[in-house]
Order: sequence, then C-alpha cells, then structure tokens
Amino acid sequence: MKFCFAQTYSREESSKKEKKRNRETSSRQMNPPRFSSLVVGGGPCGILAVGICLDHIKRLRYLPNMKPKKVAWVNSGKFTDIGGRFNRYDKVPGNTPVHVIESAFGMIDSLNYTAKLSVSDPQKTCELSVMIDALKKLSAHLIEDNPKHLQPFPTTFVSSLDFNTISKTFTAETNNGESVRADNVILVTGGVPNPSHIHPHLHTICPTNACIPNHPELQACASKNVTIVGNSHTGMLIAQNLLESTIINPRKVNVLYLEKTIHAETRDGGLWTKNDGTGLKGTVSQWVKDSIDTGAFGPKFSYVKNLCTSLAETNKLIDALDSDVVIYSTGFVNNLTLPILKRDGKELNEQETIYKAYDGFSGEILPQLFGGGIGFPEKWQDPEGKSEHRVGFNIPYVKHMKRIVKRQRQFEE
Repeated sequence: MKFCFAQTYSREESSKKEKKRNRETSSRQMNPPRFSSLVVGGGPCGILAVGICLDHIKRLRYLPNMKPKKVAWVNSGKFTDIGGRFNRYDKVPGNTPVHVIESAFGMIDSLNYTAKLSVSDPQKTCELSVMIDALKKLSAHLIEDNPKHLQPFPTTFVSSLDFNTISKTFTAETNNGESVRADNVILVTGGVPNPSHIHPHLHTICPTNACIPNHPELQACASKNVTIVGNSHTGMLIAQNLLESTIINPRKVNVLYLEKTIHAETRDGGLWTKNDGTGLKGTVSQWVKDSIDTGAFGPKFSYVKNLCTSLAETNKLIDALDSDVVIYSTGFVNNLTLPILKRDGKELNEQETIYKAYDGFSGEILPQLFGGGIGFPEKWQDPEGKSEHRVGFNIPYVKHMKRIVKRQRQFEE
C-alpha cells in the first residue's frame, strides 16, 4: 500500500509540475521576455556577434538611468556544436593566419580568450578542425560565464519577426511555439551555395563537399573531364583537391573564369589587405602560384574564359568542353530559412527585395534589424578605392560587428 501511495503522489506531483510549465509557457507567449538584442545563428560569426553584444550591454550598466537587458541567442542546433555548415569543413585548410584569428578573439572581452591554438606556427594558416575545437569551447564559455546577461535558445528556429511600431520592438516567433521580444535583431544565419546553379543533364557536385579532400562524392570525377565554374578561393581549392589527389585522378580539370585569378596582398606593413574578400589566400594561393601559374599540370588543367551572360549559356559552354562532371563555385546566397518579416502583425510585401536591399556598409536590413556573416557580408572600400565584400571570422568582421552593435537602439526602462 505504501508503494501504491508513493506512486500516486508521484503522479500528482508530475501533473502539478506539468501544469506549472504550461502556465509559464502560456505566460511567456502572452508576455514574452524583452531582450536588448536577439542574435540568430550559432556559427563562428554568430558566436563572435554574441560576445560583442555582451561586451556592449555590460558597458551600458555604467550609464545613468540605463538598465540594459539580456542578450537572447537562438541556434538551430546545440550550443555544444558549431552551427551551420562549418562543422563539415574540419579537413579544409583555413585562409587566415592563426595569430590573426587569435587577435580577433582577443578583441572581445566576453569570450575570455586566454588559451593559444595548438599549432606549430601561428604565422601560418591551419586546418579548420583547430578553429572548430576552439569555437566550441568559446561557445560553451559564453553561456557558462554569462548567466545574468545571456539567454540561450538551443535547437530553435525563428520563423517570423514582427516589428511593433508602438513599442519599437521585434517579436520573434519560433518553431517550438515560444516568443522572444527584442529591441534589436542580428541575423547571422549563414549562406548556402546557389541552389539554382545545377546542370540539366550532367552530374553536378555540391561545392561544399568538393572543398573536402577526397570526399566520397568526388569519386565521380575519377578519370573524368571535370569543369569548375568559378576561380574564387573555393573554386581553386576544389581544383587543388582534384589535381593533387592520388585517389581521384581526373582526366582533365577546366576552370571557367570571368576575371583573372587574383591573390590577397598585405599592404602598409600588414595594416590592411588588398583583395581581402575576393583574392586567394593561404595554402591555396601558394599552390596556384607554384602549380597552376607554372603550368605544372600541363594539358591536364586549363583556364577557360567565360563570356556568357546567363546560366543557360554557361551550361552550353560546359557541354562544348565535353564535360562529364560540373561543380559550380559561384558564391553563396542567403540561408533559405530566413524569417518572415512582419509589421504590426501584417506580413511585409517583397520580402526577398528587402533582404537583398541589405546595406553592406552599415550592416542594416531594416531599422533595428541587422545582418552579418557570409549571408550578409560586409561591404568595404579599401584605401586604394576598390569596393568588395568581406567574409570570415577575423579582425575586419569583429570591427564591423562592433560598429553594428553600436548602432543598435537602446531603450531606458
């Protein structure tokens, strides 16, 4: 009898707890918590953005009449992992020297970065697996060290953002039914290879997989004529993976290009980098200089000028080269799961146009709504007058995100 009584008591307690959770959930939906900033994205750039937001609100504590709120952090995966596609690149060589990445980490106080990356030469680049391990630790430290200032929402997607013109806040609706209210929103949601770039009848390999040395999907290139569309850093990395592999051994590799391959160049004693966003870097840059520019592969490799103005014309050129396999390395587009934008409950028209109108110089999509990372890259003009987009979790990104966070609207309560 005692056992039965205990079992009944346990069920009653369980029922009470369940009702309490439901009441709390309902209360949050009716009166969602209000945050200073909502950061959407758990990849490398999302992690750094959260650290910069935390630095900012901690400084606001010292301003008169200002009671800064917490930062909300939404990640589609777990915070023990690095969000997005970045985990898949562990065997890919980085394109930024280790000491530069460490300097970028050190610019953000809330990261509390003290350890050194385990590499033999910090002046050189390293395999991205080293960065992935470091970022996992930094992500965990942000959550563990900032319970008063940071609210994480793991395995959560933001389905819509509704701006209230009276309260001047965004309400984010999530896939699990919760609502999050924020004065400002930063979308660091990443990007994906352009999904529309696919050949109508030839075998097409995803550039994400082609970047990984000896990836199983590259086996389709064995003894075949392969055409890579694009001679960017990614395109030439893929060419390197094909031509240097003793396993795949393609018959020939063609690279279609719009402009001649360019390399990133440090200027003014390292104060800035020419072609920082568009030039080849690191080991890929050196490989192209040593092997491609010298003609080391002979007729097995060829550059082909692409004068086509449409994808259909480009595909005809690919066919004319007797290609068996094609890999489109033509850049990235915004993640396909961007939130639906609303104002006072009404869905905005021409949302795709709004996202495309993102200002790369300021980082602004709409007032109080910002973007960063590869999905919303910074646009900058170098000291010699050239404008280009820059991506990567490095010093320029940290400086750019700090400017974005300073532009955020802060409200007194």
